[in-house]
Amino acid sequence: VLDPVRAYMPMCEALGGFVRQMAEGATQSVDITAKGTLGDTNTAPLALAVLKGILSTSREGVNYVNAPHIAEDRGIQVKESKTKAAGPYANQVVVTLETDKGQYKVAGTLLAYDLFRIVQIQGFATTLEPTPYILVGPHEDRPGMVAQVASLLGERQININAMQVGRQPSQAGQSIMIFNLDSLVPDDTLA
Repeated sequence: VLDPVRAYMPMCEALGGFVRQMAEGATQSVDITAKGTLGDTNTAPLALAVLKGILSTSREGVNYVNAPHIAEDRGIQVKESKTKAAGPYANQVVVTLETDKGQYKVAGTLLAYDLFRIVQIQGFATTLEPTPYILVGPHEDRPGMVAQVASLLGERQININAMQVGRQPSQAGQSIMIFNLDSLVPDDTLA
């Protein structure tokens, strides 16, 4: 049961943790959609990995056995779907988290056995390598905006190890800045 999807489980766990950390409000439901080559597989282990990632952001000791029970106790609805259509990727997992404050969506793809990327955040195209410290923020697509944030981080001695801008192809001028950092950004810097 696990062999066809085993390589995707770390990615799904990371997607769950990432989407929960960017979300505001109490989790109400999560929808996991497996696309492309995953359309012919049993996706239940992927849903477990996403749940583990989501729940591990606020509770210790979450594992693949107790994650569904914790989600049920919290009233979190879990939906799974799959399709053979995957867009530009051979495989993709899309995680949509619904809270009492809004909807949050991320997608990831497996590039090689242990190499995956987050390829979409809230509809913005990315190629984000998941690392322990990621800063995501709105970006006004004009010269100098990235430099302002980079300068602020540099003044606080926070090293940027990678940076990118994600765009929505249909909405000119709207984008997000994504920074992979070597350390946590203090709350007073984010304010």
